[in-house]
Amino acid sequence: MGILRRFTLRCLLENKTRTLVTIIGIVLSVALFTAVAEGAYSGQQYLIDTAVAAEGHYHISAVGMSPEGVDQLRQNPQVDQLATFSALGWAMVAPENEYYPYLYVQSCSDNIQDLLAIRLQEGRMPENDTELIVGNNLAGSSNFSYQVGQSVTLELGRRVSEGEPLSFTSPYLGQEEQLVDASSRTFTVVGIFERLSGEIEPYSMPGCMALTCGAESSEKSAFFTLHNINEVYSFVESYPFEENTVIGVNRDLLLFHGASGNENLIVVLYGLLIILFLLIMFGSVALIYNSFSISVAERTRQFGLLKSIGATRKQIRATVLAEAMMLCVVAIPLGLVVGCAGIGLTLYALRDQFSMIVMGGQGIVPIHLVLNAPALAAAAVVGLVTALISAYIPARRAMRIMPIDAIRMSKDIRVTRRNVKTGKLTYKIFGFPGMLASKYYKRNRKGYRATVVSLFMSVVLFISASSFSQYLRRDIAANISNNAFDISATVYTETPDEMPDPEAVLRLLSGAEQVDRGVYTVMVSQNLEVSLEAVNPDGPVITQAMEDSGKYLGPVYTFYLQDSEYAALCSQAGVDPALGQALIYDFTAVLRWTEEQGTVYHASNLLQDKVFPLQAELVEARYRIGDWMLLYYDDTNPEGPAYIYAKAEGDGYDPETEKRFTPEQSELRTPVTVAARLDKAPLASSEDTVCLYLPYSAFGQASRDEQASNWHLRLYFSAENHAAARQSMESLIAENENSYSGAHIELWDSREGEEATRAMVLVLDVFTYGFIVLISLIAAANVFNTISTNIMLRRKEFATLKSVGMDRKGFGRMLRFECLLYGTRSLLYGLPVSLLLSYAIYKVVTQAFTSEYLLPWASMLIAVGSVFLVVFATMLYSMHKVNRQNIIETLRNENT
Repeated sequence: MGILRRFTLRCLLENKTRTLVTIIGIVLSVALFTAVAEGAYSGQQYLIDTAVAAEGHYHISAVGMSPEGVDQLRQNPQVDQLATFSALGWAMVAPENEYYPYLYVQSCSDNIQDLLAIRLQEGRMPENDTELIVGNNLAGSSNFSYQVGQSVTLELGRRVSEGEPLSFTSPYLGQEEQLVDASSRTFTVVGIFERLSGEIEPYSMPGCMALTCGAESSEKSAFFTLHNINEVYSFVESYPFEENTVIGVNRDLLLFHGASGNENLIVVLYGLLIILFLLIMFGSVALIYNSFSISVAERTRQFGLLKSIGATRKQIRATVLAEAMMLCVVAIPLGLVVGCAGIGLTLYALRDQFSMIVMGGQGIVPIHLVLNAPALAAAAVVGLVTALISAYIPARRAMRIMPIDAIRMSKDIRVTRRNVKTGKLTYKIFGFPGMLASKYYKRNRKGYRATVVSLFMSVVLFISASSFSQYLRRDIAANISNNAFDISATVYTETPDEMPDPEAVLRLLSGAEQVDRGVYTVMVSQNLEVSLEAVNPDGPVITQAMEDSGKYLGPVYTFYLQDSEYAALCSQAGVDPALGQALIYDFTAVLRWTEEQGTVYHASNLLQDKVFPLQAELVEARYRIGDWMLLYYDDTNPEGPAYIYAKAEGDGYDPETEKRFTPEQSELRTPVTVAARLDKAPLASSEDTVCLYLPYSAFGQASRDEQASNWHLRLYFSAENHAAARQSMESLIAENENSYSGAHIELWDSREGEEATRAMVLVLDVFTYGFIVLISLIAAANVFNTISTNIMLRRKEFATLKSVGMDRKGFGRMLRFECLLYGTRSLLYGLPVSLLLSYAIYKVVTQAFTSEYLLPWASMLIAVGSVFLVVFATMLYSMHKVNRQNIIETLRNENT
C-alpha cells in the first residue's frame, strides 16, 4: 500500500462519523439496487413457476398432426424438446349426461411430464398401455367416478356426424353423432390427476381426458419447446404445419419470459425498471457526492500541502478514488446482503398475498427469493460506478486548485459585501444570531445547496410515490365488491318447470362445512319507475327524456326473498310483512361528469328520505309474446321506441322474421308500494345497483312464464371460512346431482376476489412505501452528513463567537434560524414540484381508471414535519458535539 493510500485510510479512520455515514449511504443505495434487481427477478421466476405449474414447460402445442409431421417437427433444428399425445379414441361412459358423456383416452410419450403440468391427486403415472389415469373432473361431469386399482373396459372409437369426423372440441350432438370403428380395451386405473389446463383440455370438450402410455395412433398432438424462446411467434407464423392442425402457444409462460410478441409491453416494463434505477442512482449520487465533496473540502489544505511537496494531479485524483474504493470494499458486500435479506424477508412475509393474487390462494407455488448472479453483479457494478462518479467530480475540483490557494483555503468561500447583505426585517425578528445565520447561508451557498437539494429530492420522491400509491390503491380498492354475502349459488334450468324446490336446495347447501347462514331468492332484472319528485336531486343522472316525462326510470334488481327472511327485514324496518310491500336498498355509486373534475364516482341514495311509502312501477319487457322471442330494444327509430322480436325456432330464433312491438304491447308493468328504506344491505344484495325486496310468495306464475330467461333461483350464504365452505358445497352438489335432474348449480366465491384485490393493495403499499422509506433514509443520511460536517467545519467560528460572549440561547436562536432556512427553502421548491408531479400522475392514471384529482394533504404534512424533524435533530446532534469541545483548544488547533 502506497503512502498516499495509507494517508487516505488514516483520514477515514480519524473522521469516523463521516466515514460511517458515507458507508451507510453506499450500503443503502446498493441495497436498493439489489432489492429492485432481485425482487424483479424473483417476481419473474415466480410468475414463470406459476405458469409452469398451471400449463407446463412447453412453448407451442400442435393438435391433429400425423406421425410423419411429428417426425419432421422433431428433426427441425429450432426444436429443443418434444412430447406427444396419441389419440386412442372416445368411450361413452355417461350416456345420461347431455354435455359430457365421453372419456377421451390419449397415450402420452414417456417424457410428457417434462413439458406438461400433470398433477396427480393420488396414485402414479401409467407405465404401459394397460394402465390408465383419469381426470378428477370425471366425477363432476358424470354420476360416477373410477377408483385407483379398478379395472375398466372401454369401447374406444371415433366421433362422426353424418359421415364427417368431429374435432375433439366439438360439443356433444346427441343422436346426431355416432362412435365408429370402436374397439374394446381393458385398463387398470392407477391414478387420478387434476384436470389439465383449458389450452390442453378445452372446456368445450364433451368429456374428460384419460391418459395411458406405450400405444400409438395416426392422430397425434405435439408439445414442444424451441432453443430460443424469443422465436416462438415467428416460428408459428413461418413453419408449414399440416392442414387442420390446431396451433396454440403457452401465452403466460412466453409473457413472463419476456417473449409476449408485444414489444411495446416489454419496452414499458424495462423502461419502468430503468426509471426506478435512475431514481435510486440520483438519490445515491446526491448522498455519496456530498460526502466526498465535503471530504475534499475538509482536506483542501492537506491536498495543497501534498502538491507543494510534489504530489501530481494524478496522485491527488487517485487518493480520492482510493477513498471511494476503500469505502466500497466494505459497503458493497454489506449492501448486497442487506438488499437480499430485505427483499427475501418481504417476499416471505407477503407469500400468501402473492399466492392470492396470482393463484387464488391455492399456494401451489410459493414465492421466494431467487438469487441471480448477473442481478447481484449488476447491483454491485451500479453501486461501484455510482460511488466512483460521486468521488470523481469533487476530485477534479481538488486537482484544479493551486497549492497556495489550497493551503490558504481562499477558494472555498468568496464573498462580497453585497452577497452577505441581510435585510433589516431579519435582524428585527431574529436579532443578531439570526443575522449571522443569514450571512453564513449567503456566503456558503454551495454547502447549503447540497442540503436543500437532498431535502428537495426527499420531499418530491415521497409525495410523488405516495400519490401514485394513493391513486392505484383507490382504483384497485374500487373493484372490491362490498357484497353482504360470502358465497352465492345460482340454479340454472332449461325451463321454469325444472326449477327444484328452493327449500330443499337451501337445506342441502346450508349443511356444508363452515356455513353460518343462508337465504334463497329469485332475482329478476327490471326497471323501477317513480315520480321524478321523489328522486334525490344529488343522486342519479337524469336524462332529458326523464325530465320531459316527469318520471325516473332506472335499473333495479328485484329480489323475491325467502318469506321468513323478508319478514325479518320488515321487522327491522317497522313494516307489516302481511302487506307484502317492497323494501328498498338504494345506496349506489354512479358515474357523473362535472366540468371541474370530469367523470367521477358519486355515491348517494336514489330516493329522498321523506317519500315513503312510495308508489312505483316495476317495468320489464316480455321475453316472449306468443311465438315471438325478444331480441333487443330500439330507441333510434323516428316513429318512437320499440322492442324488436323474432320468430322462435327450436332453441333459437329466425333473424329474418324481425317484428316491432310497441312498449304498450311488450312491457309488463307491476304496481308496487315501496314501504321503507333499508339502511344496511341484506345478505342477498348486489353492489352499486338499486335492490328491491319482496316476499318469495309474491313471485307469480306470470313472471315465471313470460320471463323465463330473466330470472334464476339464487342462494346467498355467509361463511366464516369461505374457501372450506365452497369446497364442501361443491362436494355436496356432486354427490346429489341426481336429485336435481335438469338443474345446474354454479357457485361463486365473492370473498375470494375481494381477498385477491386486498392482497394486491397490500403488496403495492409494502413495495411503494418500502421504496419511499429507503429513498428517504438515503436523503436523511445525506442531510445528516452535510449539516454535521458543515457544523464541524465551523468550529473556529463558533469558538470565536463564544469567546466574545455569545451564550447558548443566542446559539440556539442562530441554529433554529438556519434550520428554518434549510426547511423553508427545500419545501419552497419541493412542494410545488411535488404537486405538479402528483397532477401528472393523476393525468396518467386517468388513462386507465376513472378518478378525481386528490390533493395529497396527508403526504404533504408528513413531508413538512419530516423535513424539519431531520434538520433539527441533525443540528442538535452536531451542536452537542461542538459544545463538548474546549474553546481555547479549538482556536489553537484551527490556527495551527
